Amino acid sequence: MSSSIRSEVATAMRQEFARIASGGAPVAYTIKEFCRAHRLSISSYYELKKKGLTPREKRINTHVMITAEAAAEWRAGADNLSTT
Repeated sequence: MSSSIRSEVATAMRQEFARIASGGAPVAYTIKEFCRAHRLSISSYYELKKKGLTPREKRINTHVMITAEAAAEWRAGADNLSTT
């Protein structure tokens, strides 16, 4: 892992630890965390993803993150989502 990526990950971790300590909302979710927070099964998430209906994802090496902003945008437009 390059030093710039390592620094980026360390910064994100510090922000998340500070958020947890203050009891605030997450700055980013893993897919599993996003699904848990939004009461969505992981299989439903991937069905929606096939249709291009999931929030924007960011990748850091092999890690997929969904920012709080992307989750909020997704929630704002998620009124009529269906996996069928």
